[in-house]
Amino acid sequence: MIFEKLKTSVKEQRENERLKATVQEQAALLEYVATMADIDLPTLAEDTEHTESEAAENE
Repeated sequence: MIFEKLKTSVKEQRENERLKATVQEQAALLEYVATMADIDLPTLAEDTEHTESEAAENE
């Protein structure tokens, strides 16, 4: 049997899990509200393309 040393306490792990769940819940709510308001939210890929095109224009 292999045992791994915990890097964080159980309390910290649970707190991190709750934080991740809260962020996911907020992201889903934001997406829902944007959909109901007929707003297109930019995605990470669109942000990257937009930033790269701006950088090319500024050179």
